[in-house]
Amino acid sequence: FIEHLKPVRCSIAPRTPSRHLIVLDGLDEIVTNQSAQWDSLGSLVFEVNRLNALFAKSGLSAKIVLLCRTDIFELLHGANKNKIRQDSSIELDWYSDPAAPHKSRLVAVADLRAKIAIGRPVSIFAEYFPKKLFGKGAPQSLLDATRHTPRDFLQLLKNIQSCCDDDAVSTDQVRNGMRKYSVEYFMPEMIDELQGYVSSEEAKEFFKLAGSLRQRDFSRTEILAIAAAESAELSIAKIDTVLKALFECSGLGNIQILADRRVFFTFRYRNRHAPFNINQRMILHRGLWRALNLPVDGIVEAEVSPTPDVPPKSRTLRVETLKYPAKRVRRRSPTDPT
Repeated sequence: FIEHLKPVRCSIAPRTPSRHLIVLDGLDEIVTNQSAQWDSLGSLVFEVNRLNALFAKSGLSAKIVLLCRTDIFELLHGANKNKIRQDSSIELDWYSDPAAPHKSRLVAVADLRAKIAIGRPVSIFAEYFPKKLFGKGAPQSLLDATRHTPRDFLQLLKNIQSCCDDDAVSTDQVRNGMRKYSVEYFMPEMIDELQGYVSSEEAKEFFKLAGSLRQRDFSRTEILAIAAAESAELSIAKIDTVLKALFECSGLGNIQILADRRVFFTFRYRNRHAPFNINQRMILHRGLWRALNLPVDGIVEAEVSPTPDVPPKSRTLRVETLKYPAKRVRRRSPTDPT
């Protein structure tokens, strides 16, 4: 088919001064676990790159723009995939330095949307939100409830907005909006992400089991044990498939506990090369906690003993409150009662 299109392209080239863009999007909506589809998508990436090179060589002002989620791109096959990525792609990485959440590109997007709405430059967090939310800065508290994507972040703000009746946003209104976001957006989004791996009913069954554990972090052994106790229809293989798929879409992360009791979290949205370890302890994304009625704790600060070779700013590690108490823990904020 492509070979037949080439002569057509040659006949068009000298006739049009216009610029042509063909945009391909929505490919993740057809993804299943069938290998033929992954092979087809990998071939599509290769052919798009080859055709764009041909257009450029022929002087035709045309380009095919292929939009592909990073997690799906990582799963595609192709010997030249990385070369294509380096030479012919623009990567939209929305994750930014967690130490400076106010500089996040997502906050900039929200401010731009607000500027368009009210007709003047605005900083939504400076003008509308409390300076602190749940013991942290407002931008960080809200970003932590997302996978650092524009869709997640704007949906969170939209849900908070729906719980407000005036310009000033209170902590209670934020809490109500975050619960609504968790129940009405984030949970259904995770169920949609699992399409192609398991059915919608099987995805809902998994989250029912996860909620039955009554804890945010768990091991593979614990989720399998609750499945056996509940006589769940999900097989061990299906549960393993869901765990891996949730890690790929950042609905779940790994927990690593070091010998000195420091805790590290591994989520795919923070590092696209992060590998999943099904034998390590896992934690559900914060966006799911309220939908599953799981405890929502504050942040604690684990102080690391200073050493001469470590800069002062590197001597403190911020960690989530888990069932494993860190050494020399000092609470930084009251517990969120939700």
